[in-house]
Amino acid sequence: MDRNLLQATVTLAISDGQPIPRKTFIEFAKANLTDVAYPLSAIQIAEIFCGIVMEKYDDKTVLAYVGEYITHAQNVIGHQFTVAELDMIGSLVSSVQASYRNFDIFTDEAMTARMMKQAEKIDEQLDDAMFYCAYKINSGLLRCCMEHFPEKKELAYTIVARMNKHQERYDGIEFVGKDRRHG
Repeated sequence: MDRNLLQATVTLAISDGQPIPRKTFIEFAKANLTDVAYPLSAIQIAEIFCGIVMEKYDDKTVLAYVGEYITHAQNVIGHQFTVAELDMIGSLVSSVQASYRNFDIFTDEAMTARMMKQAEKIDEQLDDAMFYCAYKINSGLLRCCMEHFPEKKELAYTIVARMNKHQERYDGIEFVGKDRRHG
């Protein structure tokens, strides 16, 4: 498939939450992850979902959607994901979609609780892909806290301290486009 057509097909489908033929998504993953090994391959495929504004955001639907396509591309990514890892990637996408102001994380208590729990995992022994997700979930929560300032001020302080503690490791994860897509 023509590379521009492939990119457009996948981008349009993601923005509307529409199905993508498995074969097409795998071809897309191969085209975007040539010579990229895990964990960077997982980060880059997650960033593709983060970089596209989903127009009709629904947390549960997006978690299932992202999980389905990440699962399709596992062989290309070079890692067999657990359910917990797929949820972590889905929450990364959710936190970034919140930064596009598609929704407010704090209006859905179940989502807030899940994301807070995943944000705290940054202190655990995670590989670089899951660490990156946890760090960026913290970043997304922090952005939302600042939109709810001053009522979320204490939570913002907690997240800032957590992120500062792990800043050096985050800085050590490098790939093209890091921090240029969604902050």
